[in-house]
Amino acid sequence: MPNITTYQYFNKPNELYLPLAVQQIVSSGATAAPNSQTAITNLITEIERDILLNSLGLTQYNFLQVALADLPNADQKWKDLVNGVEYDGKVWEGLNNDLSLLAYAVKYFYLNGNTQFITSVGVAVPQSENATTVNPAYKLVNCWNKFITKYQGGLRDCPEYYYKNGATVIDWIGSNANQIEVSLYRFLIDKKEDYEFDAGKFMVYENQNTFGI
Repeated sequence: MPNITTYQYFNKPNELYLPLAVQQIVSSGATAAPNSQTAITNLITEIERDILLNSLGLTQYNFLQVALADLPNADQKWKDLVNGVEYDGKVWEGLNNDLSLLAYAVKYFYLNGNTQFITSVGVAVPQSENATTVNPAYKLVNCWNKFITKYQGGLRDCPEYYYKNGATVIDWIGSNANQIEVSLYRFLIDKKEDYEFDAGKFMVYENQNTFGI
């Protein structure tokens, strides 16, 4: 199963940087956690699959997997989805970029899963020598809400129903429908014929705040 994101995304000097994604020399007396390139790669595989299935559906997800095996020779719609595209005065940044929605989701779940760990005597919080552990809530919320913005934008939690030209219209779009930089949801809506997109089956995620609600 080819991935779009790799652990190298988290080696770069931006807010997605993860120290444990970089090979490091650790002194014998240090109590820091080991390097986590394999764990990050495994997490990428899991998170990408879930997000793409929840947004594209199984059929289109399978088509995308075939395309990713040889993207330079794939249909243009898959190149646009992965690499980004400008269209109709809008910009879709794509799934493959340094600050992609997939990368933000991976970092969120990585941090969320590594702020605590199980020991023989219960749940513990990792500690480092000569360092102070801080509450990761703000980093977690920042990652999650940036993922939400890039993934679904201003998508309504519930559709609005109204009549237009004698027909019932079901509107899932929020107030950001006319933004220049669009979310994955907006891109799929705009290109629904290309991706056989069904908005009613698009998985919606909830925003978070620092209180976890």
